[in-house]
Amino acid sequence: MAKKRADAARSRSKKPRHARRRAVVWLALSLLAAAAAASAVWAVAGGGRWAEALSCFRVREVRVVGLKYVRRSDFLDYVGDPSGTPVWDVDVGRMQRRVKGHPWIEEASVKRELPGAVVIRVRERTPAAVVVTGTGRSLVDAGGATLGRVRGRDWDFLPVITCAGRTPAGAEAIRDAVELTGLVRGDPAEALAGGRVSIGRDGSPRLLLDKTVVRFGRGAYGDKVRRLSELMREIRRRDAHPALIDLRFPGKVVVSDRRRGRSG
Repeated sequence: MAKKRADAARSRSKKPRHARRRAVVWLALSLLAAAAAASAVWAVAGGGRWAEALSCFRVREVRVVGLKYVRRSDFLDYVGDPSGTPVWDVDVGRMQRRVKGHPWIEEASVKRELPGAVVIRVRERTPAAVVVTGTGRSLVDAGGATLGRVRGRDWDFLPVITCAGRTPAGAEAIRDAVELTGLVRGDPAEALAGGRVSIGRDGSPRLLLDKTVVRFGRGAYGDKVRRLSELMREIRRRDAHPALIDLRFPGKVVVSDRRRGRSG
């Protein structure tokens, strides 16, 4: 008898729990249905506003900071204009590598700025000379990097370096020639005024000065230019006209006089 009463009590206690579970399930289903209905209404009535909000995160502004020589339109044609692209889809690493691949760009950084801007900061190379070969003229910087072909007379104010042969010299040879050009032009005694630097077939720079060919070899250009300046003052004082001055040997200068045809 006692067992029957206990079973009946347990049965009565389970009924409220089952009822609560059914109520919770019904409430959850009702909320889901309401959310679905609200979403449908929003899709019809508010979808335009949602699309408008998303458009704020498309690239609407591309700021390029640091350009001086390269035209902005040409620059963006080269690197790719991200305008209209979702800002999160802009691969800044890839774009930065592309920017640094531009022949005029020495350093660059690319970053996103929310909600819809891409900022590109660059440092351009500075033109230092015009290199002339058998195939044309090229603009170069002090490091020997070739910036592009020269067309017209816009860069005529720069020093000109001639290169033997039809193919351009390597970056190291161009760098040395540009360095030597700067030292010659900066000679305080002006004994080397009018000298023209060229690059020989061996890649070393040389100077044509008053119909005298000056050979430098490689390196120590500052010291060699100083010695040459002193020597040229003495040569002009004596009214001499050497065919060749060779500064390739440490502590020694070889001078060949064209009139006597011998070295001294």
